[in-house]
Amino acid sequence: MKQELYKKKQDFIAFSYGSCDNLDPQRPGGAAYIIMDTDGNIIKKKSKGFMHTTNNRMEMLAIISIVNSLPNNSFVTINTDSEYCIKALLSKTPKANLDLIRKYYALRQQKYVTVFLHHVKGHSGNKYNEECDKMARAEYSKMKQHSSKHESQKKRKTSTWTNTLEEQYYNQITTKGRRKGVKRRKV
Repeated sequence: MKQELYKKKQDFIAFSYGSCDNLDPQRPGGAAYIIMDTDGNIIKKKSKGFMHTTNNRMEMLAIISIVNSLPNNSFVTINTDSEYCIKALLSKTPKANLDLIRKYYALRQQKYVTVFLHHVKGHSGNKYNEECDKMARAEYSKMKQHSSKHESQKKRKTSTWTNTLEEQYYNQITTKGRRKGVKRRKV
């Protein structure tokens, strides 16, 4: 009986990458991921750009997007070069990006997805890690160009994704406490 349940689980391998230009005042960022089956066939590749973000948030969004894209009752090994994300997602007391960490665990529970987070050394020639890096950087470059062309207009997002769950969620969380002109005071 146990073997039958295991056979029903689908195994996947994924790579994620998040990047951000922290030197730009608009902080354009990009998230990208690749999902493959265990035979190495690419099932899904996606990337997205955002403004006013961080590397860590983009990396976490890519990981959340992987979990969201998988079928229910799946097992996935997610390869990431972000030690921060691995530590934050496995920590019993995370200190930052709690909204994304909660979303990650809620999706895992809702979809019965088992995740193994594996650290890969960044920029070491791993084909899929490098490809995700290029995809994420291309997205933040698009956001940067878009920002410079339309600085005086209301900030808009360019997208290669449709209005998916992760985009809706990201729109909600990026508006909390990040309005222009709102100053945060230390307590």
